[in-house]
Amino acid sequence: MINEINNLEIKINEEIEKKIQQYLDKLFEWNETTNLTSLGKEEFLKKHVIFSLNYYEFVKEFENIFDFGSGNGVPGIPLSFLFPEKKF
Repeated sequence: MINEINNLEIKINEEIEKKIQQYLDKLFEWNETTNLTSLGKEEFLKKHVIFSLNYYEFVKEFENIFDFGSGNGVPGIPLSFLFPEKKF
């Protein structure tokens, strides 16, 4: 996972990678009873989580970020892992 994200030139540490994995695990646990995504875990990671991290440069300028996400946590949750000091 880190290699895919580092292709965006965003450096993440093991703690952030662990949080992303926990998020995905919980998302897909809930997805069994609530339709949060029709994608598999790898495809969701690539199409939604990594895509969300593309907003890194834009988000870093703000203290408060309002997420107009789809209900499955993207883009807000992945971005919040990169910016724990900001209010999401």
